[in-house]
Amino acid sequence: MGGTARRLVALLAAAGLLVAACERDQAGSAAAPSTTTPALTKRCLEGGEQVFGFPVAGAPTAGVALGQGPTGLVLGHQLGSDLCEWLPLARELAAGGRQVLAFDFGPSARIETVVAAAAAELRRRGAARLVLVGSSMGGTAAIAAAAQITPPVAGVVSLSGPEEFRGADAAAAAARLRLPALLIVAEDDPPFDDDARALYRALPGRDKRLLVLEGGGHGTSLLEFGDQAPRARAAFDRFLETTLGGG
Repeated sequence: MGGTARRLVALLAAAGLLVAACERDQAGSAAAPSTTTPALTKRCLEGGEQVFGFPVAGAPTAGVALGQGPTGLVLGHQLGSDLCEWLPLARELAAGGRQVLAFDFGPSARIETVVAAAAAELRRRGAARLVLVGSSMGGTAAIAAAAQITPPVAGVVSLSGPEEFRGADAAAAAARLRLPALLIVAEDDPPFDDDARALYRALPGRDKRLLVLEGGGHGTSLLEFGDQAPRARAAFDRFLETTLGGG
């Protein structure tokens, strides 16, 4: 694990972010890996929302798909969390006319591989234009996956994503990207503020934006909490409108 990755683990542990928003049921977490749909209970689900399994390197990964339409978003969570981290925003985006897939990274597959599989699943469901979005390690995975997916996605968003994590090299991938990118980070969130600046410099072309917010915050919290959240959310919404069009 690289230095940035070690700092990531330490920071999130200190902040108490290693406690997931919702849990696997006890039987599912104790069971051996299966090639069938994961037996998961997510306490964050509402109404008719259901967890389903989609394959990643021969093993199923849990996801929740919401909404309909030809445009979609793949939402990757931060370390120690799960798909529940994204569900409040996912519901809002789906209500606005997007397809949305929030998923669990799980313990085994490379994180960029999971994002690529989630994108393939959303395309199978009819979303032709996609934006990959990730929180912290999810941002690293989104950038790394965006450089691999064919046909290319429409854009990528990283919220506090480090340059490298769990073998996913977002810095190297960023240098190969030829698509719109949005990077959002808090200035009082080291080392992720420096990582965001480095990723921004690595991205070629001009169709990119780095938004450094005053104060603290990390990952999805940048869109949800604090005085700077409206600014971050406005930048996020404008990016989606530009890359995907109206919902």
